[in-house]
Amino acid sequence: MRIRFAGVRGSWPRTAPRFARYGGDTTCLEVTPREGPPVFVDAGTGITAAAEQLPRPGGELLLLLTHAHHDHLQGFPSLGPLYEPGWRLTVAAPEFVPAEAAVRKLMEPPLWPLGLDALRSAVAFRRLPAAFAWGSLEIRHHAVAHPGGCAAYRLDESGGGSLVFATDIEWGTWDDAGRAAFARFCREPRPVDLLIMDGQFTDDEIAARRGWGHSSLGECAAAARAGGAGRLLTTHHSPERDDAAMAAVEAALAGLLPGAAAARQGQVLEL
Repeated sequence: MRIRFAGVRGSWPRTAPRFARYGGDTTCLEVTPREGPPVFVDAGTGITAAAEQLPRPGGELLLLLTHAHHDHLQGFPSLGPLYEPGWRLTVAAPEFVPAEAAVRKLMEPPLWPLGLDALRSAVAFRRLPAAFAWGSLEIRHHAVAHPGGCAAYRLDESGGGSLVFATDIEWGTWDDAGRAAFARFCREPRPVDLLIMDGQFTDDEIAARRGWGHSSLGECAAAARAGGAGRLLTTHHSPERDDAAMAAVEAALAGLLPGAAAARQGQVLEL
C-alpha cells in the first residue's frame, strides 16, 4: 500500500509560512491499496487537496472516521467528489462513533447550503464490524481513550505492509489493561510496520493537559515499544508549534526512539 499524509495538524489548521515545512492542514491520511479503491482516514482540511488528485471521472472511495470532532470533519464539505456524478463514497466507522449523525448535521443548512440528498454523488454510511475487507486490505478498529470516544484503525495488506493509525489517543489515562489491549492490537496478527500516533504534546507539557485526549512524545515511544512497531511517526501536531518548534520535537523523538519522526504533510510512504 501507498500512504500519503494529506493533513497532520491537530485542533485547527494553520496557513502561515512558518508552518509550511510540516504542514498546516488538519488530519487526513490517504491510503492507496495494491488492489481496490482508495481509503481516506478522517476528513480534516487536508482531504480537499488530496481528493483533487484522484483520477477522474468517478469511482469509489472509503472514508474511515476516527471520531466526530470538528477538526477531523471540517474538510468534508469541500470534498470535490461529493459534487461530481459517478462517485460512490462510503463513510464508515464503528458503532461508538456517531459518523452519520455528525456528517448529516455538518451538511445541513445553516451550516452548509447543500444537504447530502442534493449531492451529485452517492453517499452511503456503514457501521463497521470487527474486521472487514476492502480490496487487498483487511481493516480493523480499536476504541482508544479520548473525550467522546475515538477509534484507532489497523490496515493490513495481503502479502504487504501494515499500519496502525491512532490519532486523538490519550495513552496516559489508560490503565495497564487498556495499554496492553492496544499493544495487542499493534502486535497481532504480526507486529505492525508503522504506528502513526497522536503526539501533540511534549513530555514537559502533558501533565498540565491531562484529560485533553492527546499523548506526549514519550508516551508515543512507549506505545510503539509495547506494540513492537517497526517505525513510529507522530501526528496531530499542536497548532501552536511552528516549523522551528517541530524540528525540536523531531530531535526529541529521535532521542526517545531510534527512527521515530514527526509526520509531514505531503509525505508519501510505501509499505
